[in-house]
Amino acid sequence: GTLLLTAVAYAPVLGYGVINYDDPGYVVDNVALHGGLRLSTVRWAFRSLELANWHPLTWLSHALDWQLYGPRWGGHHATSLALHLAMVAVVFLALERLTGAAWRSLAVAAVFAVHPINVQSVAWISERKNVLSGLCFALTLVAYASYARRRTWARYLAVTALFALGLMAKPMLVTTPMVLLLLDVWPLGRLPPLSRGVIVEKLPWLAMAAASSIVTVHAQRDALETLQESSVPSRVCSALGAYFGYLEKLVWPAGFAVLYPKPSAPCFMLPVGLAVATLFALSVGALLLVRRRPYAVVGWLWFVGTLVPVSGLFQVGGQLMADRYAYIPMLGLFLATFWLVADLGGRSARGRQMLAVATVALVAVLAQRTRVELGYWKDSFALFSRALAVTKENCIAYNNVAIELRSRGQLVEAARDLERAVGTCPGLDFPHANLASLMIDAGDLDHALPHLVAAAQLNPKSASAQYNLGVALWYKGRKQQAAGWFERALQADPHHDPSRQMLRRIHGEGPAPGLAPRVE
Repeated sequence: GTLLLTAVAYAPVLGYGVINYDDPGYVVDNVALHGGLRLSTVRWAFRSLELANWHPLTWLSHALDWQLYGPRWGGHHATSLALHLAMVAVVFLALERLTGAAWRSLAVAAVFAVHPINVQSVAWISERKNVLSGLCFALTLVAYASYARRRTWARYLAVTALFALGLMAKPMLVTTPMVLLLLDVWPLGRLPPLSRGVIVEKLPWLAMAAASSIVTVHAQRDALETLQESSVPSRVCSALGAYFGYLEKLVWPAGFAVLYPKPSAPCFMLPVGLAVATLFALSVGALLLVRRRPYAVVGWLWFVGTLVPVSGLFQVGGQLMADRYAYIPMLGLFLATFWLVADLGGRSARGRQMLAVATVALVAVLAQRTRVELGYWKDSFALFSRALAVTKENCIAYNNVAIELRSRGQLVEAARDLERAVGTCPGLDFPHANLASLMIDAGDLDHALPHLVAAAQLNPKSASAQYNLGVALWYKGRKQQAAGWFERALQADPHHDPSRQMLRRIHGEGPAPGLAPRVE
C-alpha cells in the first residue's frame, strides 16, 4: 500500500522534462552518455571528474537510460522513481531485520516514502545520484544486519561491495561506517560497542570512505571554499543554520525550494540562538534517554553525523542547505521519533490504535503535500518562480527564470530579472554573461561590454567568457586588446578553436574581415 500510494503521488513526474539547472550538463548535453552502455562509456565513467564529482555508477545509470529511452525524459524520470520505490521497500526490510519491529519500521518507511522533502531527489533527473546512493545505503544496512547475526567472509564482502557501490553513486555515503557503529550499539547490541573486533572490521570501510573523500576533494578543488574565503565562525554559523533548517522542513514540510541561498546578513544576524538552543536541547534529551531508550541517541547521531559532509563546514556552492541532503539523515530522525512515540503512547491497545490512525493520517497529508510540491517541478519557469516566492536574494533563481523568459520572447522581463540577479550577486559571472548576451541580441554592445568584462574577470577559467569579451572589443575596433583576451581564452582552454581563429584574423592570417565572429 505504501509503494502504491508513493507511486500515485509521484505519477505526474513521468510526463515532465528536464530543467535548466544541472540537467544540461548531466544528461542533455553530455555526449559521453548518449551512446548508451558501451565499453568506452564505462571507461569514461570511471575516469571522469565531470561536474566536480567522481560517481561512475551514477554516470552508468544515466547511460543506461539513454540506451533505453534516448531523449524521452519520462523514461529517465521513471528510473529515478523506481529507485525511490525500491529504497522505500529496502528501508522497511533493513529496519525490520535490524530491530524486529515490523510496524514501527513500516511507519518510518511510509513517512520517508511520501515526505515532500524528497521531491527534489525524485523529480530532478540530475539527482539520480541521490536515490541511487540511497538504495545502495539501504542495501548495505540489510547486508550488515545479516552479517551481524552470523559473521562470515561472504557476508562481510557483501557489505563491502554494497558500500563501495554506494560511494561510486555519491560520496556523501562516507559516513556509513559511523552509522554501522551506531547500529552496533542499538539495536544489534554488539557490546561493548568499542571492542577490538567491532572496530577492526570497520577499518577497511573507513579506508574506503577516506579514499572517496580524497577523490571528492580533488574533484571539487575549484569549487570548494577555502578557510580564507569563508571564516571558521561563518562556516559553523552556516552549519547551525542548516541543521535547524532541515529540522524545520522535516517537522513542518512547507516552503521548499530548489535552492536555498546563504543569507547575506552577517553571521550574528542569523537565528543562531534558536538553532543552538534547539540542537542543544535535542542532544541533551537524547543523551538523557541513552540507558532506557538508546534508539533516541542512535537516531539523533545518525541524523547529525550523516549531515556533516554537507552541513556547510566544507562548503561547495552558495547554498545554505538542500532538500536532497536530508534523504539519508532523515531516516535516523524518523527512527528515533517513531520508536519513542510508540514506547510512550503504545502501551495500551487503545493507544496503539490511536497511533496507527495518526500515522495513516500523517502519511496521507504528506502524500498530498508531495503532490503539490511535485507540481513546481513541471518546468524550469515554475520551479524557479517558486524559489523566488519562498526565498530571498536568490540570484540563481532570477537568472534561470530569465533564461526561460528569454526563450519565450519576453525580453524586457528577462532583462529585469537578470539585472536583479546581477544586483543580488555581483560576484557571480553567469548573470553578467547572460545579461550581456541579451543586450548583444538587442544590438546594444556598449551596455553589454561592462558585463562581458565582469564575466571574464570573475571566471578566468572560462574560455567562452574571455572569447566573448575579445569579440566585443574586436567589433569596437580595439583589436590589440581583443587579442589579449583571445590569448587568455587559449590559456583557459588550449583547444578553443574560435579564439585561435580570431588571433589569426587579427594577425592577417585568417579569413577575410567581412566574416563576422560568433559570440558564444
